[in-house]
Amino acid sequence: MASTRPPERDVVKLLAKALRQLGDAGQPEKALALGGQAWWALKDDDPRAAEHINGVMHYLATLTPGPNAEVADSPAASPPTAG
Repeated sequence: MASTRPPERDVVKLLAKALRQLGDAGQPEKALALGGQAWWALKDDDPRAAEHINGVMHYLATLTPGPNAEVADSPAASPPTAG
């Protein structure tokens, strides 16, 4: 029996799963950045999908970065400057 769910909904579910796995792997900041971009792209055309991603982002916000995570604002994530 074929699914009556639009294929976009399956893609959003796969994206949500991938974002959670990235966060669980110690990269919640990267997952949040990607989730934010996805939310922005979805918010006007598919508010329901955007809310799903928003829920994932709330989960990601509770995670602690792993020891090897690159944080955008940390000195370790930025190249050294000459000076």
